[in-house]
Amino acid sequence: MKKSFLLLVILTVIFPLLALGISGYLVSKNLDDSARNYNWAEHSYKILYLSEQLKNAYNKLNFSVHTYFHNKNVNNSNHYSKQKLLVLKHLKALGNLTGDNEQQQKRLALLNSLITTQIKIMDKALKKDIQNFDFTDKKVLDLINNFEQIESNL
Repeated sequence: MKKSFLLLVILTVIFPLLALGISGYLVSKNLDDSARNYNWAEHSYKILYLSEQLKNAYNKLNFSVHTYFHNKNVNNSNHYSKQKLLVLKHLKALGNLTGDNEQQQKRLALLNSLITTQIKIMDKALKKDIQNFDFTDKKVLDLINNFEQIESNL
């Protein structure tokens, strides 16, 4: 009788509790993995979104320079200054977000160098009112696209 009672307790109480504990552990582990995947996806999305914002700000920066030379309007010069600050802000934010990825940091350093060189050329052209200056816009946009492609492949 004692053995059958003990068996009954094991089958009706201990075994279900053990199964419930194992199930809880597996669910918790699955939720942790899902949360990590979600955080990684959100992080990548922020980087890709910010690189698109950088691309747009750079295009607007470029456009404001060309518009200034076409119209000679001081408002376009003010717009240029705002866009320049925005481009630099986006570059800095991308640097902060990609600090965990050495490959992205190398690409960003190259991109940062190219963009700051372009900004110096634009600044000089605006100061001296030089309309024939060399832009390497395609190279800048190609680097940003390459940066996005690397992030998408992670």
